[in-house]
Amino acid sequence: MRTLAFPILFAAGVLTASCDRSTRPERDFVVRDSAGVTVVENRRPQPDMQLGWEIGAAPSLSVGGAVDDPAHDLFNVTDATRLADGAIVVADAGSGELRVFDASGVHRDSWGGRGEGPGEFGSAAPSTVEP
Repeated sequence: MRTLAFPILFAAGVLTASCDRSTRPERDFVVRDSAGVTVVENRRPQPDMQLGWEIGAAPSLSVGGAVDDPAHDLFNVTDATRLADGAIVVADAGSGELRVFDASGVHRDSWGGRGEGPGEFGSAAPSTVEP
């Protein structure tokens, strides 16, 4: 019986030591739950890291407002998504429309609108866009 005690105590010690968080490297993200929704937060890079975050001086794409065309005027945007072909669909609650822009930001189509007729959203303006 005495010969089994040492291996069991040794194994227990190794397992306990491996649970020590101070020897583990810190992850670059934290996963937490918020009322049933999984939230992943990325940590800011350390100041001495070579691969820091960088935001370009010019936007890679501009949608809406820059062109003298009412279809480019956006008001109360609630969501947007990029489709597989590069097109962007914007939920514009201000106009009650889903607006479609091509990959270069040019307006291609508007779907819906305010009203009770066919293809209109009524009083429930679009608030989310799913690809």
